[in-house]
Amino acid sequence: IGFPIPIHALVGDQQASLFGAGCFKKYDMTCTMGTGSFLTMNTGNSPFGAYSGFYPLVGWTISSETTYIIEGGVHDVGTVLSWASNIGLVDIPENSDKIALNVPDNGNVYFLPGANVSKHSKGEAFSSSFTGIATHTSKEHLVRSILEALSFQVCELYKIVQSKYEICRDSLFCVA
Repeated sequence: IGFPIPIHALVGDQQASLFGAGCFKKYDMTCTMGTGSFLTMNTGNSPFGAYSGFYPLVGWTISSETTYIIEGGVHDVGTVLSWASNIGLVDIPENSDKIALNVPDNGNVYFLPGANVSKHSKGEAFSSSFTGIATHTSKEHLVRSILEALSFQVCELYKIVQSKYEICRDSLFCVA
């Protein structure tokens, strides 16, 4: 454009989500859901060490005061939902909940997501599978089992943080 533009802020996705949700107190958390699902917690003015899939990051620095965060994630939520769309289980990923709610339960069908379904640097992908498929199994059961599996993974992240740190349920904000 012909002239320099000063950059006054540089913020990553999860840091921006935590800041934007007003999570300024220690132990405030967000659960953001998009291509992945991430649980991010404000750890105050000192970083917490890495723990069971969570890793420390700088959240933000304002007037030389640094706020630290920890972050853990389920990285392939979007990949799994796109795959479900690609094979015709859902028309678009955003409608998956509507399809899943057409049945009262998962019909004893369980989706077992592969570890990081997306391709790795070597080009290979880990496999996912369904178990419990029977003659009464419907597309709705399959979609519901996918959403339940992804939800379970996010719940496991929350349980890890809850068991390790002094948090209360009131400190969690969900951001879609």
